[in-house]
Amino acid sequence: MLLKLGLRNFKAFRDQSFDLAPITLFVGRSGTGKSSALQALAFLKQSSLAGEAVYTGREGAPAIADLGSFEEVVHGGDIALPVDITLEARQDALGPTPWPAISRYADYQKSWRTYILGGLPNRVDYHCVLRGESAFSEQIGVTPTGSSRVQAPNEDILATIRAKNPMPFRGFDAEIVRAGFFSSLFDNPVAMKDFQEDVARLGKASPIQLCRFFLVPAGRGFIGQTFPLHDDARLDLAAAGYGDFSSNAATALAMNRGVEEQLSDWLETVADLRIRSDLVRTGEGWGVSITFLPTRDGNGRMPIGANNESFGANQLSQVFLQIALAANDSMVGNEATIGIEEPEVHLHPRAQRNFVEMLAAIAKQGTQFIISTHSERIVSRLLVLVAKGVLRREDVAVYAFDKDEHGVATAEKREIDEMGRVTGGLPGFMDEDLKDMEELISALSEPVA
Repeated sequence: MLLKLGLRNFKAFRDQSFDLAPITLFVGRSGTGKSSALQALAFLKQSSLAGEAVYTGREGAPAIADLGSFEEVVHGGDIALPVDITLEARQDALGPTPWPAISRYADYQKSWRTYILGGLPNRVDYHCVLRGESAFSEQIGVTPTGSSRVQAPNEDILATIRAKNPMPFRGFDAEIVRAGFFSSLFDNPVAMKDFQEDVARLGKASPIQLCRFFLVPAGRGFIGQTFPLHDDARLDLAAAGYGDFSSNAATALAMNRGVEEQLSDWLETVADLRIRSDLVRTGEGWGVSITFLPTRDGNGRMPIGANNESFGANQLSQVFLQIALAANDSMVGNEATIGIEEPEVHLHPRAQRNFVEMLAAIAKQGTQFIISTHSERIVSRLLVLVAKGVLRREDVAVYAFDKDEHGVATAEKREIDEMGRVTGGLPGFMDEDLKDMEELISALSEPVA
């Protein structure tokens, strides 16, 4: 789970931080930086895969966020400024990890490494610095459970570890940790060798929380009915290289029948539809056709091709597909963070309400969501779920975005109480309906000429 994002001199932000909850909402006028905050996370991910700063993607490092160049990223286009991105993450599960989870004191005695390092590392701090000459320095500091952050024993040992276990791994440096009063153990050649091996494994495991971030952009939906079938199914649907989001989604559906069933169940709950993918011949190759189906009870509808289905069902199916793919991946599971741009696109208010309730149920299983939205319905429904006790107030964070006359973006966190009330409200957002209602009442009260 991502805990905190910090941005300095990144696009419209001078100095901004975000405390991230299980469900975090970004609200505000268009052009105030909501998408930029999500792009920063996507940029970190694609750069970690490349081992260096990648603004537009390239071979071996598929574009997840197309940011253009450093000049387009740095605040105000001032290339003399450094761009600083920080991210704190909690790693509740690493998959194959260097250290087992320890629960009894007797178990600690069996493993000096686990005792020194405090058990399963559960927090990783990412730090990325960008400069005009495209220099890219990125570091990871690991804070293990039950221990404070500490440095390696001394520079000689640190140099030895780095020499035998080359860092960075995919653009990251792993900071070595140990408890000071165990320094004598580092004089033991066997212990030192084991420690070096563990550090190397930690270096490979550390970037995993970034790999668990997935961005679902606003430009999505099955435009057409038949799409190219690729050789493999990408976990990250936003990764370019195969053409577009739809082709990746169609291939993923065709190769993951269990995911198709999960997706259909979610679609049925929210939009009274199910979905099916079929392999079809396309010239000398194969393609995937996408069909939307009636629900299990029939609901009076006939199967219809994706190109003839509503835009709402089209885009919603790809939102749910990315969530389902992540949840069914052995290295991601319920540890995914899903960034969604404007999930309300083309959705009726009732479908928006159903979507929020489905999202809340998924979030309670561990998946984290960061959502940019213009929908009052999505915000209000989440607040209602807090008031009803379905969600805790700390499960939801709301940031109100704005931009001043100098083009500097800010995002203010609004506190939520147990009754789902937002301290200070959301000016310029939910009060627009009230203005319309006041004008309607005023118009109706005027005498007829």
